[in-house]
Amino acid sequence: MRFVLVATLFLSLASPISAASSDIDLFVPVAGHGRQAGGRVFDTTLWITNSGNTPAHVTLQFLRAMQSNPSPHTTTFTLAPSATRVFDPISRDLLGIDEGVGAIRIRSDQALLAAVRAFTRVESEPRSRAVATTFNAIPARFAIGNGQTAIAQGVTLDPAAERNRLYVVETAGQPLTYSLAIVDANGNTVAQKAFYITAFEERSIDVGDEFPNLRVDHAIARVRGMNGNGRIIFAGTQIARDSQDGNAYEMSYVNEPRVRMPIGEIVAYVIVACAVIIAAAVYRR
Repeated sequence: MRFVLVATLFLSLASPISAASSDIDLFVPVAGHGRQAGGRVFDTTLWITNSGNTPAHVTLQFLRAMQSNPSPHTTTFTLAPSATRVFDPISRDLLGIDEGVGAIRIRSDQALLAAVRAFTRVESEPRSRAVATTFNAIPARFAIGNGQTAIAQGVTLDPAAERNRLYVVETAGQPLTYSLAIVDANGNTVAQKAFYITAFEERSIDVGDEFPNLRVDHAIARVRGMNGNGRIIFAGTQIARDSQDGNAYEMSYVNEPRVRMPIGEIVAYVIVACAVIIAAAVYRR
């Protein structure tokens, strides 16, 4: 039975698990405060939770949209174990400006869980009339770079009924050229376009505007890094034209191994496991 136990141990060390969204370096793909067309107001509620047993020293950075952010506005605070800090809504203290849209970077010496509720309402109406979408913060380690690909679901290009937006954030402080492909339900690429993003920039892409002649139901957005040292995370929304109700779709990412080991140690485990299996087979003869 020993070879079975060794093989089982090796497989458990190498097997992937579902990645948690708590981390020490997180990015919220879209957040802000401001006025929109039609007399609507855009606002954001941000939750940050320290689920650990040690106080967390937290740094928030607001990355303004459509520009590089080498020195973003920064807010710092300490979050006690099991405590939650809520910014409802986020204000000038966090944004550094009265109105603006972009992304939020959350860094800490302890793993945190974070999410935002992005909502809009007519300025004269109470918050009970708001329509909202929720985005989870995405760990920077899940960002993709040159030669890597991720997808987001929920793309329907029907200008009379819905709008689709993609929120892209650069996470490594380097520029990146990347492609956005629209893939239909049969797996066919029906359109593709290249984009460029600068260091720590947040960019909102209106998919319908970028592909104005394309009509497709239930497609996916496939994003691939093409050139540069930057890395990006992204999420998408599908927004109903009349009600403004939206649904969020996060990017895909590859699950990480349960335990990270150097390649030499992995090879050693493989050799030991194979040797035990061979020895057991010889012994049985």
